[in-house]
Amino acid sequence: MSADERPKCGQPTKSGAPCGAYADLCRHHGQQGAAKASARALPPVALPAKTGGPGNPHDPAVKEAAAVRLARGEGVVAVAAALGLPHQTVSDWRKDPEFSGLVRHLRADLVDAVTGRLSASGVAAVDTLVRGIRGEAKPVEIRAADVLLTKLLAYREASDLEARVVELEALLAAGGDEQW
Repeated sequence: MSADERPKCGQPTKSGAPCGAYADLCRHHGQQGAAKASARALPPVALPAKTGGPGNPHDPAVKEAAAVRLARGEGVVAVAAALGLPHQTVSDWRKDPEFSGLVRHLRADLVDAVTGRLSASGVAAVDTLVRGIRGEAKPVEIRAADVLLTKLLAYREASDLEARVVELEALLAAGGDEQW
């Protein structure tokens, strides 16, 4: 199946517009939730074989590889160099709503995976604090556990707030403003 034939997500985004990301790369599909997200990471960057010349900006695989690299935090210049493209091409892609939506969704998948690992580590952090109460943990372990739990709780609050905002935006987009 070519990249052009792959199914798109279509789920509504925060703005209410359809997602547009490839379904197999979108966080709306497959595993969801903190525990399941930890098991899911972005696919490896499958780079098209370079023939010594510049990459083909019309090849969907090149564009997808650029989106994955950008989502992982690489800069425009580094992505362009890695794919054999002019940096202006990658810059132009970032201005395209569909491409930037894909990058956002891929980045959200990464955040979900990190959140899952952070949540799973929360249990170990509590165990460390309990060991600390008994005098069985080193001060550096206790401090690390404390920091991890503090960050986890802060993230949970932010995540809960984000979910509420998304719900309110959906209500407003659906014409639910009469309820206010």
